[in-house]
Amino acid sequence: MIGVKLYDQFTLDDKMQEPIIECCIKLDIPILMHAGKACKMPLGKPLESNSSHFIAAARKYPEAVFIMGHIGGGGDWSWQLKGLNEYPNIFTDISGSVHDDMLIEETVKVMGSYWVLFGTDGSFSSSIGKLLDADISWDDKFPPTRALYSRNIRLELTSLIHRCAKRIPVLPLLICHHGKAEVVV
Repeated sequence: MIGVKLYDQFTLDDKMQEPIIECCIKLDIPILMHAGKACKMPLGKPLESNSSHFIAAARKYPEAVFIMGHIGGGGDWSWQLKGLNEYPNIFTDISGSVHDDMLIEETVKVMGSYWVLFGTDGSFSSSIGKLLDADISWDDKFPPTRALYSRNIRLELTSLIHRCAKRIPVLPLLICHHGKAEVVV
């Protein structure tokens, strides 16, 4: 995947990010940014972006593609979802250490499965487990017109499928190839 990953040096809507966002627009590549919504004070990461920062950036740059990394990354994921469905240029992924009941189901319900990407923030099996346990339709887990993984991960999944003797459903993944962001078939 070609794209830019930003961390917590500045929030996504900070003026310092504008040249990066504008460059990514010109290159037609997505911006993945670590995100979270702290539930306690003082904030452990005061410059961690939450959905309000993503919404502000998406409103200012509707032609940019933003990926709010780790809907399950900690904090109040339910709060994070508010308003995201209004911005078709914001995606999120299922990665993170949080395994709360209904995390994936609510994310898909609010955002739509097209905007929910498979991702890991540690172990591959942990995210697969969350996905397999999610009470969402087969088409939301494995949209018939889209594939989730790059070729290498597909090979790994194929091997896992053969070992488990069953098909494992997955969510769509935004893939960038030759500077173009797209959901790959």
